[in-house]
Parts: sequence; structure tokens; C-alpha cells
Amino acid sequence: MLNKLRRNLTLLNTFVLVGILIAISAFLYFTMRINLTSDVDSELAMASEQLSTYINYFDEISEGYPRDVEKDEEYNDLIQRLLNQNITTVVWNENFDVIRSSIYLQLPNDILRDLVQYNFQTGNIGGEALNYKYGIIDMKVFTNVYVNQSGQMRVVQTIKNMNAEIGFLNWLLRILIIAVFIGMTLSLAGGYIISGRSIIPVKESIKRQQEFVANVSHELRTPIAVVLTNLEVIKTAPEETVRQQWQWLGNAYDETKRMEKVVTDLLFLAKVDAGQLNLEREKFNLAYLITDTSEKLMPLAAKKNISIYNSIDDKILLNADRLKMTQLAIILIDNSIKYSTENSAITISSKEDKGFFILKFKDHGIGIAPGDMEKVYERFFRADKARSRDMGGTGLGLSIAKWIADEHDWKIEITSKPGKGTTASVFIPMEQIYYEEE
Repeated sequence: MLNKLRRNLTLLNTFVLVGILIAISAFLYFTMRINLTSDVDSELAMASEQLSTYINYFDEISEGYPRDVEKDEEYNDLIQRLLNQNITTVVWNENFDVIRSSIYLQLPNDILRDLVQYNFQTGNIGGEALNYKYGIIDMKVFTNVYVNQSGQMRVVQTIKNMNAEIGFLNWLLRILIIAVFIGMTLSLAGGYIISGRSIIPVKESIKRQQEFVANVSHELRTPIAVVLTNLEVIKTAPEETVRQQWQWLGNAYDETKRMEKVVTDLLFLAKVDAGQLNLEREKFNLAYLITDTSEKLMPLAAKKNISIYNSIDDKILLNADRLKMTQLAIILIDNSIKYSTENSAITISSKEDKGFFILKFKDHGIGIAPGDMEKVYERFFRADKARSRDMGGTGLGLSIAKWIADEHDWKIEITSKPGKGTTASVFIPMEQIYYEEE
């Protein structure tokens, strides 16, 4: 599935990039073509205007007037400049006979005469230059009409060989096509590499989901197996009373309660992942909340003869979600009780430091190994799974606690020394702390 996703991402990236390259290449090509065509049209029109200034001189020569050496030189210079630009010229009289033309005409007179007549028929006099292909040569022919000093019509044609310009456009087109293919190749290679990196979070997410499903299956399968085993024992002795079967019923009940806790925590985390939980902030007495929570957990602490000491100032007010803060306190105190040694003490204290109100839960229990510190917030993580199971742990508590802290813009920090105990510190910004007035 991931390979198919990677391939689809690569193809999508390539299609998008190639589409952009094609669009840019087409824009460049047609812009250049339009500009070249426009420039050629302007050149031909200008050449026609320059040539029109000699019309009267041509008529004078044809009528027998002496030649003007200076004008001849000017005309020859003009014709030479035009030839350097691959432009040839021809001037026609009203009977469509040639009066004057370049020494080398790029098109035969009969074709040029037909083009003149075509321009008259279409009204394209002095308008757009016509494209004409003569053999392998591409031409542009501009036609305009002028009137000499005697009132007679004269037609001027300027013709340009377009092979150089078309050759340049063809070269540009080949370059752009090669660039598109190179871009497509690089996009395929780069897209495959980038898509491989982009699906790493997806792989990790799928891996976490698979681990999550496996953990959930294990967490529920074990208590279900215990419940079934105990119920099967009860079924083998139907004549016994409930009191006689009390041990097996108690085991089944304990495992059912454990399943209830796992399911409750999973539902909470499912709502977290779906973004369905919101904070409802209010001001409340923090010391009272901690004391009330501790008292509710005292029966668990009493089983191990553990004392809980709370030294938080009873005038401290916290602006937070009361229910979520209660849940956080239950998780941290419950963990302290579970992993504390018998006949020990749990201390809950607070202090202000560097803009934070720090709430500390300290126990004197088994501690956490250094190698496990980075994993304590992972779902279902338990350093000693067998012992955690005996204590009723699900491995979800600290994941929930961290989410509660993050939602409040708090930070949880766990410090521990194996064999000496663990301290869970909650860093609360001072702007969320208030004091009751006397």
C-alpha cells in the first residue's frame, strides 16, 4: 500500500511539475514567436516607408532626368542594409510592371504580382505581412501603396527570408522540449526520493497503529482469558454456593474492572486523537483539589502503609479545567502509590521558579531505568509489564497526563533514580496562578 502511495505521489509531483514546465515553455516559445513576428513586420514596414521616399526619383530617371549621384549612393546604402537583414524590395507601377527591384529577388515576379493582387482583393494593403513558403524557404511579404507627385499609384513590396528566425524558433523549441524531458526525469527521481521521505510519518503512524491494535488486543485478551478461566471453574461446581465460589468471582470481577479502566482510557485517548475534547477553564483552589484527590486514593495507599503529604499553599488558585486537573492529579498520585515501596511516603509540594509554578509529586519507589525515560509517555509503555499488571497499570496514564498538560500549555518533567524513587513535576505558567485575597 505504501509503495503504491509512494508511486502515486511521485507521479502526481511529476505531472504537476511537467505541466508547469510545459506551460512555461509554451509561454516562452509563443512569446518569442510573437515578438519575432512583430519585429519582422515592423522591419518590413519601415523598409517600405524608407523605400517610398525614392519613388519620385525612380519616376524622374525613367522619364530621362539625369541621375543624382548622392541619391544613388543613399539608395544603394539602403538596399545594402536591407540585404544584410535578408530583406529584398520591389516597386511596381499602376500596371503592375516592375519599376525597381533588388538585384537578387527571393521570389519570382509572377508570385509577387499575385501576392499584390491578393492583398488588393483582401484589403490587406499596409497591413499584416503575408507568410509565404517558396520551396524550403519561408518568406514574409509586406505590401503597401503610395502615390507619386503625379498622382500615380506605386506599390512597394518588401520581402524577408525567415529561415534564420524560424531556425532560431525551432532551436528554442528543441531546447524547451529537452528541458521538459530533463525536468520530468529529475522530477521522477527527486519525487521518488522526496515522496519516500514524506511517507515516513505515514509509515510511523501505521506502525504505531499496528502496535496500538496489538497492545489493545493483548490488554483485553489477557483479562478476558482470566475471566473465562474463573467462570469455567465456577461452572464445574454448580452445586457450590456464591460464598464458596467467592475467590473465582472476585478474580473475574477484578479483571472486569481492569478492562473497564483500559476501555475508559482508550475512549479518552480516541477523543483526544479526534480533537473532540476541549478545556473548560475556571478558577479553583489547587490545594483543596489535591487534598480531595489524595483522600480518595488513601485506601490504595493504606494497603501499602503509604503516607501522602500535601504542602501546597491553600491560598493558591489555578485557572484551568477542574476535571482535567483532577484526572492529572489522580494519574500522578496513583502512579506514585503503585510504584512506591511499603511504609514509605509521597510528598506533594510546590514552588515558584523562573516564571513557573512548579507542582511536584515525589515518591520513594522503585524508580525508572534511564533507558526507559524517553518512553514513559508512549501508550501502553510499562517498564516492568508483569509488575505493572499486578498493580493494575494500563500504560496509558502518562500519555493522558501529557495531553492534559500540553492542552493547558504546561510541561511535565519526569526525573527518577532506580531504587530511590521518581518525581513528576508539572510546570505551570505563573499567569495561570492566582492568590485568594485575605
